[in-house]
Amino acid sequence: MPRSLLFVLVASAALVVVGAVLILVARVVQPVDSFGWFAYQPLAGSAFMPGGAVLLTTPAVVGAMLAALGFAALAGVVGFALARGRRT
Repeated sequence: MPRSLLFVLVASAALVVVGAVLILVARVVQPVDSFGWFAYQPLAGSAFMPGGAVLLTTPAVVGAMLAALGFAALAGVVGFALARGRRT
């Protein structure tokens, strides 16, 4: 395996690991607010105003993007290596 291909393989695996760690750290530091389900309808005179629950924080989104980029790069490197090995 050439050095450049090995470098891309290691870099993409590192992206996946960094993305996963970033997602886990974001979940621990700022847990997602839970929202409940109710079995009754609200009173007719009241209006529902959401409290601003955030399901995904910015670090979690960045981590997911890094992990997705790393997985795409890993797939590309593996595909390139497999196709290169089949040449005759």
